[in-house]
Amino acid sequence: MYGRLSTVKVDPDHFINNFESGFTIDSSALHSDIDGISIGDPSLGNKKIFLKPNIEEIREMAWLKNKSYLIMGDVVDFESKPYAFSPRNILKDKVEDLKSLGYFVKGASELEFFLYSKKYSENYTKGLTRMKEFGSHAEDYLIQQGDRYEHIYEKFRTKLRDSGLSVEGMKGEASIGQHEINVGFGDAVAMSDSVLVLKTVKYH
Repeated sequence: MYGRLSTVKVDPDHFINNFESGFTIDSSALHSDIDGISIGDPSLGNKKIFLKPNIEEIREMAWLKNKSYLIMGDVVDFESKPYAFSPRNILKDKVEDLKSLGYFVKGASELEFFLYSKKYSENYTKGLTRMKEFGSHAEDYLIQQGDRYEHIYEKFRTKLRDSGLSVEGMKGEASIGQHEINVGFGDAVAMSDSVLVLKTVKYH
């Protein structure tokens, strides 16, 4: 609900034996806020639902040291019907509704983020309101500042490319420590998947 990936980490042998039926998750993962408090109908409760992987949407998790793969999937109920509160299912339904009207939904990203001079764990300990941006002045398109960050940019681009994302470019943005990254234009569902992967890589 707040734009991050929910996942089940599965051993390869267990995955091979069970991927057709899917893997159980708690429904609370889809209708709770970041503190675990339900934001939906209380009658929904905490049900067991299934995360059913789409084997065609496999990508290497190049940001991890050990060989691992990420497979996007859809959430279904015990009758294998799409679970209504899954954001991915909601998007797919809307795409199909528009397709029936003769429209095709495409999307592109212009994702922005901030770099800070300390690791997140250090900033969290000291207080997130006292973080210092990695930079000294506004740097929109400024090549000198871009060169300063290239060791970060290059690593970020490489990990994304090795994870199956097409990166068009990166640049410094208007505020101190602010940056922008753009990935390739594509279908709405594929683009939303790419954005979630990008956000996950960024945190690593």
